[in-house]
Amino acid sequence: MSKHNYYSDIDLQDNFLLNCANLIQEGARDFYYYNDFVSGLGELVSYIAGAGASNSLTAGVVSNNTPGIDRMRTGTTATGRAGFGSQTACLLLGGGVVTYETKILVPVLSNATQQFILRCGLLDSFTGESADAVYFRYADNLNSGKFQSVTRNNNVETAIDTGITVVANTWYKLTIIVNANASSVSFYVNGVLVNTITTNIPSATGRQTGFGNYLQKLVGNTNSVVDADYLKILQRFTVSR
Repeated sequence: MSKHNYYSDIDLQDNFLLNCANLIQEGARDFYYYNDFVSGLGELVSYIAGAGASNSLTAGVVSNNTPGIDRMRTGTTATGRAGFGSQTACLLLGGGVVTYETKILVPVLSNATQQFILRCGLLDSFTGESADAVYFRYADNLNSGKFQSVTRNNNVETAIDTGITVVANTWYKLTIIVNANASSVSFYVNGVLVNTITTNIPSATGRQTGFGNYLQKLVGNTNSVVDADYLKILQRFTVSR
């Protein structure tokens, strides 16, 4: 007696087509980007300025869970900058939940003689302060060297102490979740909620933002450095495209 197959050929074909349809539908609902910095910046733009400024990729296993790293270097000028990110106005908040995440390490901290500022998150400028943004910020002279959670809407800012003092040579996973209608933003450090902000979240038409990490030198000519292990962003649209 022949063995009975649970799925006939028609069943398998129908199941395959259904899975394809689901994938297409999910793709229409999502914007998703991920870069592990193994072989390049991909679709991200390299934003650098100043002598010696660069984004330098290290491919291969650096540790047991960092297969690729981008090293942002400010170079040897007091106004050098380095960063990577999207085009600066590709996201309009308020049309679905947005999740941004990156993992960073600061080998040498900012100080009074070699000072820099680091911004990681949703940004609309990689040359200075953003007009419309949702991000983490660090500098030694801001908030006593602790990460800040920041929202900016048309240059009006809310900045809150995360309580997390940045320590040299320490990895930090920074996560930002903007709710579907952009009325609230949650900030996480290493998976722990540190702040929720409900003010100055950019969401109106004309207040678009981008995403990325950005290191800017403020004082001194020594090369300042920040490492990034990965960057990812997901927006689940409220209305399918």
